[in-house]
This record gives sequence, structure tokens and C-alpha cells, in this order.
Amino acid sequence: MSKEVIMDIHNHTNWSDGDSSIEELVVNALKNDIGILGISDHYNSKNTRSITSFEDYILEIEILKNKYLSKINILSGVEIPVSSILCQEYSLKLINNLDFVLVENIENLPLHFNLESLEGHLKNITCKKGLAHTNLYTIAAKYKDIGGINYFIQFMKKNDLFFEINSNSSYSFFDDIIFYHENYWVKELYHKLNLNQIKVSIGSDSHSIEDLEKGRLLQANKTVTENLHRINFF
Repeated sequence: MSKEVIMDIHNHTNWSDGDSSIEELVVNALKNDIGILGISDHYNSKNTRSITSFEDYILEIEILKNKYLSKINILSGVEIPVSSILCQEYSLKLINNLDFVLVENIENLPLHFNLESLEGHLKNITCKKGLAHTNLYTIAAKYKDIGGINYFIQFMKKNDLFFEINSNSSYSFFDDIIFYHENYWVKELYHKLNLNQIKVSIGSDSHSIEDLEKGRLLQANKTVTENLHRINFF
């Protein structure tokens, strides 16, 4: 295992649809030797419980950042649907005070929109931004007539988007990504991501302290360390 600290920047708390408090996740992360912990509760989601007081959410994260400063790097983030990005249903002033934003459901972008319609909105988000649990098999099929996965990687590169390796076992696509050894398509994907200098993050997508699948998270971190360029938050 690499000496790099373990990263897990996709976590939900009782600020949205999680069961545990932020501090409970922090304490659990310390017990599991996680060195970079991101809090990424849902923001402006119509399908699940979302943050109700953004300012108080950020304040709590900042307080805990300072409390545990010498022990763990805590990052402030949100997970926001691509539909909210397109419709500008968010506050740039608040968003840009975060360490990162995870954009979800980009593979389900409505057919009457194209990826380029997102670019102006993405440029306005000045904190680090990435794509949450995106199924690249779906993406490759959706855009096969205009370049498939190569087209999508160029979109990520142009808009400075990092790609999330999600270790949650509910996303079967990431079994191939994490346990890649016999999958030629995934090896080619790694090559293309590296060639285009696309950074990646690792996230467990946990919703409680009991939700952490540590073995999968460790394997995801190991896979990234061995094959890909990890995003740097320092």
C-alpha cells in the first residue's frame, strides 16, 4: 500500500440524507486511518433530503476542521445534480466558498441538452469540481456517434473536472474500475485519463458510520495510487 494518505471525499451526514453527524464521521475516519475526509451532503436535490441551512453547514465543517486540524484534513463540499447546474438553482457565492463540488447524474443529462451547454455554468464554479459516481460505460454508449469516451474525456479536460472512483458496492460499474486486472477497456480508460491529465478522487458515498466499506475504499485508493493521478487538495 502506498504511503499516501487514504482519501474519502464523498460522505453524507444528517445535514442531508445521512444518519450520522459530521463529527461522528470524522471520529470514524480517524479510527479507520483516513487522512482526507470530504463532507459532501446533497444540495438542491429534488430526489432526497438536502441541506436546509447552507451557512450553518459550512460553519460546522469549519469548526471541525480547526478542532481536528492536526489529525485529519477535513474538506467542505456538496453533491449537486446536473439539473441544478443547468438551471442555475444554486448560490455561486456559497458554492465557491467550498473546497469542492461533486456534480451527479451527468450521464442522465436530458437529450435536448448537450455537454457544451454546461460549460458556462461550470466555469463560474471556481472551487474544485468533479463528477460523482459517473458510469463511463453509459457515457461511451450515449455519445458513441460523436467520439464516445474520448469526447467525454475532452469535455472533462476542458472544464477542469476530476473524476470520482466510487468505492460503494451499490455501483456495479466501479467493480470493473477498482478490480481492473482482466479488463482491457478499463486499462485503456486509465491510459486516456492519464494522457489527458484528468485527476481522480476516491469516495465511499457513505451515509452513516456503519456504511463504510473499508476494504473497498482501501482497494480504490490502492488502484488510484498505482494507475492514476489523484487530485490534490493541499
